[in-house]
Amino acid sequence: MTGDEGDPAVEAALPGAVAVLRERALLWGGDDRLRLVRTARELLAPSPAHPSPTGLGPTVAEATAGMSPGRWQETLAAAGLPPTHDPVSAVTALAALFNDRTRISRCSTRPRPRR
Repeated sequence: MTGDEGDPAVEAALPGAVAVLRERALLWGGDDRLRLVRTARELLAPSPAHPSPTGLGPTVAEATAGMSPGRWQETLAAAGLPPTHDPVSAVTALAALFNDRTRISRCSTRPRPRR
């Protein structure tokens, strides 16, 4: 379960996404029994060694472990979040942002500063 059941936008996009995955030889099988190629399944599926709840990569806490205070401030500012010198509250704020589709879509459409 992804939480997207009944979402018209997801349901409309699904056939196209499945077609792209088939074209790229990442997905095979009939519509009633789709299978993801082993390598992709191993990379995306959670395991004891990679416990990300999404299975798509490290958790926010894992990805930011050891981040310097200055980098925290840059990351929070880039995400439009208030500054904090406490890594625990920063991880909590970023995780909440990433779990809020409305807020994260606003961040992804905001112009990015040039470096």
